[in-house]
Amino acid sequence: MDKEQQLELALHCLDEHKAEDLKPIDVEGISPFAAYYVLATAPNLRALGALAELLEDELEKNRVSVLQKEGNPESGWMIIATSELIVHLFSSVNRKEFDLEGLLAKLKGQKPTADEFALPNA
Repeated sequence: MDKEQQLELALHCLDEHKAEDLKPIDVEGISPFAAYYVLATAPNLRALGALAELLEDELEKNRVSVLQKEGNPESGWMIIATSELIVHLFSSVNRKEFDLEGLLAKLKGQKPTADEFALPNA
């Protein structure tokens, strides 16, 4: 399945299961890890976990390998990664607090390296 098909599958699944404020962002050229980020907000923490599980099941049902799944509903931010997508599922509070849209807007036009995406050493 190509990157556009993976994107459409993820968007359809999330929309069908009542994710809010869906926003696909083309990050090809600014992210070394994915062609698209998909940002979505869950109406509550229970729905956050359910959306992650439903999306993972739908991807795997369509033979799209989930390469990584991070976070838990209580954290308010879950990530599901495939070869072409990184789906960020947020609580409404965390979506506003982390402002991933703002960060990505600042990166447009730049070509960061993989090191620039790495977490600093603790």
